[in-house]
Amino acid sequence: MPLGRPSPSTDAWWYAPGTLIVATPDLARRVLAGGTGAFGVPQVFSPRTSATVVRETRSVRTDRNTAARPTMSGEWIDARTPQLVEAIDRYLDEHPLPRRWTVLPTLYDLTTALATRLCLGVFSPQWQETARLLRAATPGAMAAGAPVFGRARQRRAFDTQAQRVTEGIGHLLKQRRACPAPAADSLLDHLVTTAPRDGDPDGRAESVHLETLWLTLYTAQTAPAMATGWLLHLLARHPGNQATLRKEAVHPDSQTAASRLSRTRQATDEALRLYPPTWLLGRTVHRATEVAGHRLAPGDDVRIAVQLIQRDARYYPEPDRFLPERWAPGGTATDAPKNAYLPFGAGTHFCRGTAWVYALTGLTVTALLRRYAFTAPRHPAVRPRRSGHLEPTGLTLLCQPLPRASTPPHHQVTGCRNAHVS
Repeated sequence: MPLGRPSPSTDAWWYAPGTLIVATPDLARRVLAGGTGAFGVPQVFSPRTSATVVRETRSVRTDRNTAARPTMSGEWIDARTPQLVEAIDRYLDEHPLPRRWTVLPTLYDLTTALATRLCLGVFSPQWQETARLLRAATPGAMAAGAPVFGRARQRRAFDTQAQRVTEGIGHLLKQRRACPAPAADSLLDHLVTTAPRDGDPDGRAESVHLETLWLTLYTAQTAPAMATGWLLHLLARHPGNQATLRKEAVHPDSQTAASRLSRTRQATDEALRLYPPTWLLGRTVHRATEVAGHRLAPGDDVRIAVQLIQRDARYYPEPDRFLPERWAPGGTATDAPKNAYLPFGAGTHFCRGTAWVYALTGLTVTALLRRYAFTAPRHPAVRPRRSGHLEPTGLTLLCQPLPRASTPPHHQVTGCRNAHVS
């Protein structure tokens, strides 16, 4: 059984001494709510600590969420949909897919370009390369709750790239502040234009801005790439669903606002149910407590088995089938308990970049479906790699180019806010 689960009916069990796994919505709610003070906040990587895992304080988390909140809304991302569609089309024009396509390298390359655009307002090849190095060096256990931590060599590589990115973002912050009137077109622009008017004597705002950009730059690359990969993997095996999404993809609305991709959103929800990027959530016990009859001492860890909850027949009929229609209005997914769907966590630690993940996944998938039909190879080699995230390792698809209408010339982005930064 996955994670050493004794039986499908077991809701909580010891994975190892000091590590309890829970796999029901009610137990997940209790652990994530944190109202009793028994469970601490998640572990996170931070540029403040030279790649060391830290337990962030409530004030740091609040400051970071407050700083970024206006740019994490569906409305903000919708306003930038035409620019994102243009960037994706330009990338696919310059990098046509081969007949037999190894999926993940392309998706990571594309989402890195989009992440640097949304976070920093630049399409600089240098920044995209820096972001790629950061992603590659980051230990797989970055996500809170992974039971296996990164190796020492991985941590040293991460440390080197983290320092490089931190220094670069600091330089970019200073450069952007020197612009006469930066347009609020990226997360960086928003942070600069909303900085304290009385300066930053204690450096707190600078630290929050650095950390906000640093963490968002990493997560905006990884989650959309994995969600897109798993969705393409499923669509290649379900041609009827692929055809349905292609009809939506060729509609003009698909290129004006990401939130209008309702069928694509349903399919993305279903892909995230089957293959949640964050497949484990974790909390550390701060005060002695009991969960499902198991006594926990301070220092013990509790892991929430997100993928097991989301594939439980008690909450989702035919749980191993790809059924996007279950997410339609009135579909069976609406009957599932609140915490039976946790691909982005829940409660105060819910991922604030959810709108970015849905938008980048939806726009990338629709752009690909306008150009190609996808089928699975006869002997697929894809397998989930369970580290910090659930990655579709070895994903390969067969691509058939489709007739495509002419595309208007790409808009050339210029100005101070889009300068290539050294």
